[in-house]
Amino acid sequence: MAHFVVTEAIAGDEGAVSARVWQAVREAWRTRDAVVYWRYPIFTTHAQREPDILILDRTLGLIVMNVHPLRDDQVLRIDGPTWTVQHYVTKTMQPVEDAQQHANALLKRLNGDPLLLTKVPTRFLVGLPLASRAQWQSRHPSTLPCLFLDDLKPKRLVSAVQSAAPLHSRGPMDDQTWAALQSALSAGGGLRNPASIDQGLSGQKASIMIRARAHRHDFDHQQERLARLIPPGPQRIRGIAGSGKTILLAQRAASMRLKHPDWTIALVFFNRSLYHMVERQVDRWLRYYSDGEVTLKTSPQLHVFHAWGSTKRDGFYRMLARQHNLKPRAVNDYTGTPAERLAQACRDLLNATEGHGGIRPVFDAILLDESQDLVVTPPTYRYHDRQPIFWLAHEALRPIGGTGERRLVWAYDEAQSLNAQAVPTARELFGEGGANLVTGTHHGGAQKSEVMHRCYRTPEDILVAAHALGMGLLRENGMLAGPTNQREWQDIGYVVDGQFLSGRSVTLRRPAEHSPNPLKRYWQGPVLDFHFFESREAELDHLVEQLRRNTTFDGFAQSRQILVVVLGQGRQKNALVNAICRRMTEAHLDFYLPGQLQKNDMSATDWRVKNADLFWCDDAITITDIHRAKGNEADMVHVIGVDAIARNESSVATRNQLFTAMTRTRGWLHVSGAQCSPQFQDEVRKVMSAKGVFTFTYRRSPHQHEETSGSTKPGWLSDWVS
Repeated sequence: MAHFVVTEAIAGDEGAVSARVWQAVREAWRTRDAVVYWRYPIFTTHAQREPDILILDRTLGLIVMNVHPLRDDQVLRIDGPTWTVQHYVTKTMQPVEDAQQHANALLKRLNGDPLLLTKVPTRFLVGLPLASRAQWQSRHPSTLPCLFLDDLKPKRLVSAVQSAAPLHSRGPMDDQTWAALQSALSAGGGLRNPASIDQGLSGQKASIMIRARAHRHDFDHQQERLARLIPPGPQRIRGIAGSGKTILLAQRAASMRLKHPDWTIALVFFNRSLYHMVERQVDRWLRYYSDGEVTLKTSPQLHVFHAWGSTKRDGFYRMLARQHNLKPRAVNDYTGTPAERLAQACRDLLNATEGHGGIRPVFDAILLDESQDLVVTPPTYRYHDRQPIFWLAHEALRPIGGTGERRLVWAYDEAQSLNAQAVPTARELFGEGGANLVTGTHHGGAQKSEVMHRCYRTPEDILVAAHALGMGLLRENGMLAGPTNQREWQDIGYVVDGQFLSGRSVTLRRPAEHSPNPLKRYWQGPVLDFHFFESREAELDHLVEQLRRNTTFDGFAQSRQILVVVLGQGRQKNALVNAICRRMTEAHLDFYLPGQLQKNDMSATDWRVKNADLFWCDDAITITDIHRAKGNEADMVHVIGVDAIARNESSVATRNQLFTAMTRTRGWLHVSGAQCSPQFQDEVRKVMSAKGVFTFTYRRSPHQHEETSGSTKPGWLSDWVS
């Protein structure tokens, strides 16, 4: 069964002609083993090239089709590669040469894999859907690789393509070659290079992670479709933690910049400690798609924005305030959580512009990452019953053509908000008229709402345990939170047996194909362990011992490969962070606290001289709370202080801290706590022994309203202070 990928909607008069060929190809290739693209982007050194149709076919190989709306009488003469045509004006063109250049540009992408160059046949054709074969041959007798009106029937179309001589005569593709071809031409596949792996690598965990990172994943049709797509309007992307939403938005931002260099684009995120990671991702894809010719620095109209910003660096809210000649408000002007303070600032900006024409549109596309953390619950923080930053983004976008649609894309993690119990519906985000924003499809077939249920980052054993503990599936008094119907569990990648009715038995399991993290191919031992200690001193002794092992025996670098996440809030959390720092100092292990200007510094430095954009420091192990850890990840993660969860085990918000912390890992996870209750320890043992298949009697505890604002001390807000 073929997969079809549309990068942009087909539009205009020429688009109508091309659409005829596209529909014929869809019908002809519907049952074939193939991946078919409309407008596959090729950004070369000198130009942007987009073959109208690209087909990856298991039997026929690589097929490029360029469509031209020419009748046979409009082609006045053909001199070698040059056609002289009368199409509004007399001009010359080289359609066959162009198609061949597109094919050669695609082959260039396969240069790094000799297997593909020797086994993938490649064809190129010119589509002429307004010309009949007989009339064309009477005027231009030739053997040019063309498709005509007569060929737009399924069997004839496949036969016509098959009869086109390939650039090189090559053998049939086996399973390995076919999988490699799909991956190599996917949105990110070309950056993997399995051939470069040193097969002599040791069994150290760091070496195993090198193998896992170089692993070529199976082609993921949904990931490919979403990364390539530029929707003609709004789109919501829901996804499980680790499903690749941030990478997807970075790929989409890069594609928009390259395909539409005149657009003004913003990629907005919530946590300032992600600045470098998000910028690095966008720059990576710009360079990859453009053969190194375009970078983030050479793309002034592509903005990577923190949602608020600071006096040292503009953010989304601050930039829009200045655009309207208003002084940006500071974080300390408001009270509440960071999300609540941001909502109040955006609400005030919207109110201030109401009598002056409203917000002026300045963007062509806005991509909101981590949008679950931009949502606020109290009605007093909303703007006319809308979520303020979502409505601000909507109003800051230029309408598309005559449709009035606006290109706003927002992505959020399922069951991973540190501020709200649930992500609101589109109606709650955008008001009464917002429901249709995520219902149905756009012109061209793009879905207005997508759900990503495959987790690439976190190993399966850890992910399912994180869900079970985060939602309290096996707790003595019944589950606390989470989906309560089969469809919603399926959306996050689970299979459900049973019904969520009081007193009924329910079984949840996660199919292996929904957790494609490749670590299990190279590591047969456990990836998750819990340790419960009688004292904090014993817990910290164990942590130091494990960190020493990580940096010596396991071979991990201190920075960016090891992460310590401290649970809890307020003074207790801060005291635990300080205790860890002192203990690491005694053990001669370098540490780094995000925002500090240097490693091994635990002083209460004034926030005005800190750099909240920093999360990692060379040659030091980062120690952080869950709010700064959000969105970051490491190969080896230590979660400390799980007793903070045990003390308040019926709190959904507290449990969500544990879930978020556990899903920061790409590889291994150690969780520990001191003096945890026997009840919580027993729940953990049940989760660990379940081995990913959870059977329980459904009796949901009454959902109690919780305050989730937590600490409002400067330490927590330092990531936001402007």
